[in-house]
Amino acid sequence: MSVYAPGARIVVRDAEWLVRQVERTDMAGDALKVVGISELVRNREAIYRSS
Repeated sequence: MSVYAPGARIVVRDAEWLVRQVERTDMAGDALKVVGISELVRNREAIYRSS
C-alpha cells in the first residue's frame, strides 16, 4: 500500500507538486505522476519514483 494518494502535495527539490496518480511498479516503490503547483514548476508534469 502506498503512503501517497492522489491530491497529496509533495515537495521535491524545493518545489511543490500535486500528486495526480500513483502507480505500483515492478520494482520497489511507486511511480508518482505529478503536476507542479509552485511558481517555478507551475503546470509542468513529471513522474517521480518513491521508495
